[in-house]
Amino acid sequence: MIEITVDSREHSSRIAHILQSMPETNVAVQELAIGDYVVSEGVVIERKEAGDFVASIMDGRMTQQAEFMAASEYRQAILVLEGDLSEVHSDIAPNAISGMLSYLVALKQIAVVPTADVDASAQLIHDIARHLQEGLGYEISLRSGKPKTLALQR
Repeated sequence: MIEITVDSREHSSRIAHILQSMPETNVAVQELAIGDYVVSEGVVIERKEAGDFVASIMDGRMTQQAEFMAASEYRQAILVLEGDLSEVHSDIAPNAISGMLSYLVALKQIAVVPTADVDASAQLIHDIARHLQEGLGYEISLRSGKPKTLALQR
């Protein structure tokens, strides 16, 4: 059984409903001090829609959330960035968005993972929880040399 804790402020979201409908998945709802989802002991996920990400840069929330996530008891913080940043219309300079992404990854060690939409975000959150709790489920092939398909294309 995959266990995912959803912040009480997110429990009515479409993602929470999708997660609850997934087989062998138990969704617990509680108020989280940091993040939106706890997918394993020590791993927290914050989800931001692209427009909210840009707005949170402009009003300073993203910097504050990053500081809290980096200083928290969680050993790993992940930001799921949902949607296309290039489609967000705002007065923010493009280098401010790039700078925030760099700050999150390079200075705060917060993994930033883009997703296309709510369904993709829910699937990603579920997959991360499953992999952390149950393992990958298969062996990764560690082949040396070039794959045959590349060698044939010469």
